Amino acid sequence: PNNAGCDSIIIVDLTINKTTEVLYTITACNSYTSPSGKIIEESGIYYDTIPNNSGCDSLISIDLTISDFTSSSQTIDVCGSYTSPSGKLWEETGIYTDTIPNYQGCDSIISIDLTINKASVSSFEISACDSYISPSKYAWEISGIYTDTIPNAVGCDSIMTIDLTINHSTSADFVIISCEEYISPSGKIWEESGVVYDTIPNAAGCDSLITIDLTVNIIDNRLVVDSSTLIAYPGYIYQWLDCENNYAPIEGETGQSFTALVSGSYSVEIMKNDCRDTSECVALTVVGIDENNSISDRITIYPNPSNGMINIDSEFHILELNIYNIDGSFIQTISQPNANLNLNLPNGSYLIKGKTEKGFEFTKKLLISK
Repeated sequence: PNNAGCDSIIIVDLTINKTTEVLYTITACNSYTSPSGKIIEESGIYYDTIPNNSGCDSLISIDLTISDFTSSSQTIDVCGSYTSPSGKLWEETGIYTDTIPNYQGCDSIISIDLTINKASVSSFEISACDSYISPSKYAWEISGIYTDTIPNAVGCDSIMTIDLTINHSTSADFVIISCEEYISPSGKIWEESGVVYDTIPNAAGCDSLITIDLTVNIIDNRLVVDSSTLIAYPGYIYQWLDCENNYAPIEGETGQSFTALVSGSYSVEIMKNDCRDTSECVALTVVGIDENNSISDRITIYPNPSNGMINIDSEFHILELNIYNIDGSFIQTISQPNANLNLNLPNGSYLIKGKTEKGFEFTKKLLISK
């Protein structure tokens, strides 16, 4: 009815809207806030209602999966700087937190105990011989300034600047003639001739390699004693000395042998190639020298030098001849020798010691030269 109690005829243009239904499958981290504002923290199937575009209910079914964040900690030692998993650059030691997605797409919170180690820098001046092997095993053979890198005590780069001086070994050759022995520049003692090698530091402190063509002259100062005669080894220059007269030279006695006229002590100075040595003194006792000399003067062996054929001219009958090398070693005995003999000896100097039937003894020197 209208206000007057009569019919009020109403024409209605009616639109009927519908409710809507929707299904969501949702994965969320830690918790989920539904469209209507509800906070959900566990996985499950949930329902929610909000107005739709036409103002009617929108019925929402939610298949919800709640994933969790993860956390971890790391202790890291690096050199210089560190780039975190999320790309942050850190250059100082400290404890840092970094976040990246985990395998479920949620936060992975990483606590990093970070130690930043530093590279070290040093410089050296080095002198080496011929070549230098650097700490990292480079071989350098030329002087110059080089850079080398090895790990330092904390595992970072140790950067070294090396001011390198390369010195060089030297070599030299010498011809040396020495007496008895030779003491090399390094103090080695050599007693035989030959090519020998020695090494000493040169002016730069490197090896000086020395080749020595060495001749060692050995003087044999032994004496052979024959009654009142001293006989030295052949091949030298001689000067006989009077030991009892302060080693005074005996005038005119410069031969290989010396026959004392009076008892005393005698030696010989022997010389060869600028080398000289003096024998030990030998005491000689001269007995009946006048008689022996007169016997020796009455016996002649000739020619001297000889080619081996000798003649013996003697006023006495000779019982035997004993032949010795000049060094005193015995060669042979000739009994009842003839006046003419072929000794068949090689070239050299010899002593012939004879005995007569009256017991007189004599000594002759003979040179064989063919």
